[in-house]
Amino acid sequence: MAVVTQPAGVQFRGLNRPHAAVRSSADAAGFGARFAGLVHAGRTAIGWRSSGGGAFIATVPNSHDVEDTARPPADTDIEIWAVPFDRDESSTMLAFERCLARTVWHVDESGYRALERIDSTIHGRRVGRRRGAQTNPTPAVGIQLVPTSDDGMDSRTWFEECVRRAEHDCRAGLVEKVVVARSARWRATRGTFDVAATLEALVVGNPGATVFAVTDGRGDVFAGATPELLARVDGAQLTTHALAGTAARTGRPRVDAVAAERLLHSDKDRREHKLVVDDIGRRLAPVCRRLQVGPGPRIRTLAAVQHLETPFRGLLCDGIGLREVVDALHPTPAVCGLPRAAARRWLATHETWDRGLYAGHIGFERADGSGASAVAIRSVLITGAEATTFAGAGVVVGSDPAAEWRETQWKMQTATACLRVRGSDAR
Repeated sequence: MAVVTQPAGVQFRGLNRPHAAVRSSADAAGFGARFAGLVHAGRTAIGWRSSGGGAFIATVPNSHDVEDTARPPADTDIEIWAVPFDRDESSTMLAFERCLARTVWHVDESGYRALERIDSTIHGRRVGRRRGAQTNPTPAVGIQLVPTSDDGMDSRTWFEECVRRAEHDCRAGLVEKVVVARSARWRATRGTFDVAATLEALVVGNPGATVFAVTDGRGDVFAGATPELLARVDGAQLTTHALAGTAARTGRPRVDAVAAERLLHSDKDRREHKLVVDDIGRRLAPVCRRLQVGPGPRIRTLAAVQHLETPFRGLLCDGIGLREVVDALHPTPAVCGLPRAAARRWLATHETWDRGLYAGHIGFERADGSGASAVAIRSVLITGAEATTFAGAGVVVGSDPAAEWRETQWKMQTATACLRVRGSDAR
């Protein structure tokens, strides 16, 4: 499974923000250590730890594993997926085979019970494509940026020129919005990146996010702490949200309050946000008997940034489950653009790199259609001593290239602040 493909020889520029330290947590360490053990064992696996505390780690058995023919009742079957941004690529899906211990999906507010039982592991088998899928910064100790040339892809020069082109094409009416993404590459100056400690930092440092991790059996790990829920289904009840429009957080309450107020009244950000709200509403209408759009937008506060957010709640039509909902929504205008087809053509022409799982979605669905899937943003690809972080910015009429560059810096801070090096005391 190719997690993220990058062109050979390309180097990236990173952030200009200090890295924040996070406190250790036994709960987070349990999740991180368990997943890292599978990475070191050369397993293919997907891990999930929601903001509500529910957690699982799913693995694909190697060919030499002893088969266990015992199966739980059919109504406990679960499918787990990691779907790329571009659904024409192959996606990973794990079909339920056996359960070693009870997996806790819904737990109390503390979330402690889920991580007490982190050995609850779903084993599965690879079954192919999903149905419906078409085919000068201050780094943490031991980490430095890989320098980039001024004209290299994902340099500031490249990124800002892409934003200018996108804004021009928005004015020309070719697209309404395009989300331009970039990368930054980091290197461990000594040793390799510590997967367990990085996942622990992602959990502890981002309490309002869903932490995910995917490993391909070759040691590469794609992980992140996403604030964006693509959809959650519980019976016939649907929950999702529009998340678009961004301001930085500094940790200084008065400064952050001013930034939030400006964000709420920003013409550019409100227009960008409304495009996402309207498109989600249109796409959900055919699968819902009733759809309620919450008052908004409101401010969603996260560790490194704050967003405009509008919640959605719906009652699904008979026979509709999570799979049909995510197929309708992905990719949303928050990670792609509008109109969807035109934005995807624009990105294929101008972005010129394969996003892989970045801006795809990772989640699970039970046999009754219930489950959840989260958008794979605020993420990092870890490959031994190198790590590549990812972020994007929505471009509409009036977008400023320098401002969009700064926005990607803020967003990347979620992952870069949590990178840890084996043997380093930067915890």
